[in-house]
Amino acid sequence: NAGKSTLANALVGKPQSITSDMPGTTRDWTMQLTDVNGIPVNLIDTAGRRESPDHLERDSLARADEKITHADLVILIVEANGCEKEQIAEQSADLPAQCEPLVVVNKCDLLPISSRSAGEFLYISALTGHNLDQLRTTIAHRLGLANPDPQAPLIFTQRQYNLLQRAAKNSSTETIVSILKKLIGQKG
Repeated sequence: NAGKSTLANALVGKPQSITSDMPGTTRDWTMQLTDVNGIPVNLIDTAGRRESPDHLERDSLARADEKITHADLVILIVEANGCEKEQIAEQSADLPAQCEPLVVVNKCDLLPISSRSAGEFLYISALTGHNLDQLRTTIAHRLGLANPDPQAPLIFTQRQYNLLQRAAKNSSTETIVSILKKLIGQKG
């Protein structure tokens, strides 16, 4: 139980995901909106990866893999106690192909301070908030949001993208005005 849902709740700033000390609490994925450097980011909490004969857990992992495949960034959260590089490498290799996860070691508050070395991994505590600002900064860098250009165009949703694509392909001024009104929430 690495504390994925606890971390998701901490990043969002409110309890959206169910948390428990029991492994396997998260069965289906949840999506929550959070803020990274002033830019809205969808955070998806999925079931953890573990071997199980239970068909529900296998289905949960299949759904998690689908979300991972389409993610812009995957955060692999491992528990601080018993976290070895070899185990992390195995867990990373178990992820869908072409996934280069950001490895985060959670529950570092349970380790002696001398063991919380930065090294290749980011040590955090979702419970106490230790290093969550550093995690947000790292997420921003990995997503290319570290130093956003305030003059650069920015599209937040697939709906906005689709409407802008339609407007770009259409030469009718009426249609373009109608699409722009939809983008800003006006009727017509």
